[in-house]
Amino acid sequence: MRLGFRKKGLREGFASDTRFWSAVKNGVELRLRRIAAYLDRKTLYWNRGSKLIALAVFCLLFGSVCLWLLMRAMGWFK
Repeated sequence: MRLGFRKKGLREGFASDTRFWSAVKNGVELRLRRIAAYLDRKTLYWNRGSKLIALAVFCLLFGSVCLWLLMRAMGWFK
């Protein structure tokens, strides 16, 4: 009769779990690299000023959305 005690650190199926998560990690990393390469190609001919303006617009847009959501959650807009 087995009481269910196992040695610490050993787990059934650990190797297959590791292979699965390794494959998931590699897939995500590959997808991120493809997206980064695509975005790099899209902004290849932008000069430094254009990139800074795009960054400022992005920050202002999403910062204002976050501020609006925070104010709405606190009950300022009913």
